[in-house]
Amino acid sequence: GLRCRAEEIEETREVPLALLQAGMVLADAVRMADGQLLAARGYVVTQSFVERCRNAKDGSIVEPARIAVVNRVEHH
Repeated sequence: GLRCRAEEIEETREVPLALLQAGMVLADAVRMADGQLLAARGYVVTQSFVERCRNAKDGSIVEPARIAVVNRVEHH
């Protein structure tokens, strides 16, 4: 069975660039349509990166971005 604690289980989720927010962690590299690397896997999104994506020409960056989702156990 799974040995790791629940809060360490990581999933990924696809997010349109328009919905990226500072603090999100990339689970996959983000690339330009021409293949140029914009941000590597594991990169923590910054506000300036968010703005760069918003200001980019439509279709110039490959979408969607894939981000890491860390599931934390929450008691409601």
